[in-house]
Amino acid sequence: MQKYRLVGERVLLRKPKRSDIADRQAIGRHSEFVRMCGGSMEEPVSFPPRTYWRKGYRGFRRERHGFSIEYENRCVGMTKLRGFGKSKSFSIGIFDPALWSQGLGAEATRLMLRYGFGRLGLESITLRVLECNARGIRCYEKCGFRRTGAQGGDVFMAITRREYELRQDLLLYAISDGDLPAIEAALRGGATMLQLRAKGLPEDELLGLARSVKRITDRYGVPLIVNDRADIAVAIDAAGAHLGLSDGDLRAARAVLGPDKILGATARTTEQALAAQAAGAGYLGCGAVFGTVTKADAVPMPLEVLREICAAVEIPVVAIGGIARANIERLKGCGMAGVAVVSGIFGAQDIEQAARELRGMAEGICPK
Repeated sequence: MQKYRLVGERVLLRKPKRSDIADRQAIGRHSEFVRMCGGSMEEPVSFPPRTYWRKGYRGFRRERHGFSIEYENRCVGMTKLRGFGKSKSFSIGIFDPALWSQGLGAEATRLMLRYGFGRLGLESITLRVLECNARGIRCYEKCGFRRTGAQGGDVFMAITRREYELRQDLLLYAISDGDLPAIEAALRGGATMLQLRAKGLPEDELLGLARSVKRITDRYGVPLIVNDRADIAVAIDAAGAHLGLSDGDLRAARAVLGPDKILGATARTTEQALAAQAAGAGYLGCGAVFGTVTKADAVPMPLEVLREICAAVEIPVVAIGGIARANIERLKGCGMAGVAVVSGIFGAQDIEQAARELRGMAEGICPK
């Protein structure tokens, strides 16, 4: 059996031991188990949790990619990947459902995603979740899984490599007017995505600038997004385009970009966010969370609205607007995948250092 260890902030995934079964925290009555999962039991289920965990544990010990979830030096759950080819099914179990509220399920899920997509090179991962496990479903949605169907009391969920990688790329989203030396400094400092926002340039000048910017982003392996212009994004083979609220029709932009490129959209309300998701947006930019000097018409967005949007949509959200080292920590717990920064990076005296510091802080507040 292969040896592999993944370490998170509090959770350790390790190869299972025979002694782990003694650490089970199974709930004896199914109704109590369902209640602690945050769900309701409308129909009786044939198996009690204790039997369910024992049977599942025996199976997962035989899996090549089965891991024990260790927390505070005891086994509190199990997780595994199984299947063939580039797509595998994924399962996770926390023996004591009360531990979901402590974030253990989310941490173990992120570690398993990193293992599946990073080490194994999978193209997609699917889930089959008990419908009564409301806490678990919310955890998986927070980690990027989307519902794909339901059958017999189970909910089917999935995430593709493209969706997973987009969430990683959105961590520190730098927005530039096209200053090439400044862009290179930001990328050296750790910006994970770059948007070219150069309004007012003639088309031929914008096209030339976009090509120059893309040569830099390609060198650093960072996706380039072109603001407003899906046609320019296609012409230079950029990663995608971003449209503001008054910058055009999202469905038309999606038709120009095709299904494989990234389409971002601005949203300031939950209704706008849901509409953008339905129109084909792959991520949302929401703000201005702290006000901004780069847009005269930007209205500050209460953090409660940002939380509501993040909870309402399945696609990742980035917070934007006045974000800097002094206030970025206030966004912790809002649920966004990353932060979009303009002057907090490009207005700094040392652009590379500002990007490096913001990258580190973003990693602390944006769960991956």
